Amino acid sequence: MTCAAGNAPVMRRRFRQALLEGSDVLSRGATRLEQGHRTLVDTENLGNDILASLQRQRQQIKNAQCVLKLGARLLCAASSFWHLLPSP
Repeated sequence: MTCAAGNAPVMRRRFRQALLEGSDVLSRGATRLEQGHRTLVDTENLGNDILASLQRQRQQIKNAQCVLKLGARLLCAASSFWHLLPSP
C-alpha cells in the first residue's frame, strides 16, 4: 500500500496538469471561435454594404435609361417637327 500512497501526489500533479492543459485548449478554442465570429460579422456587414451600393447603382442606371429614352423620343419628335416646317 505504500507504493499506491506514495504515487498519490504524482497522480494529483498529473491530473492537475491534464486539467490545466485541457483548460488551455478550451481557452484557445474559444478565442479562435470569437475571432471567427468577428470575421463573420465583419464579412456579413461588408456584404450588406456592397449589396446596398449595387442596389443604388442599379437604380441610377435605370434612371439614366429613362432619361436617355425620353431624350431619344424628344429628338425624334423635334426632328419630325422640323421636317414639317416650310423651307425659307
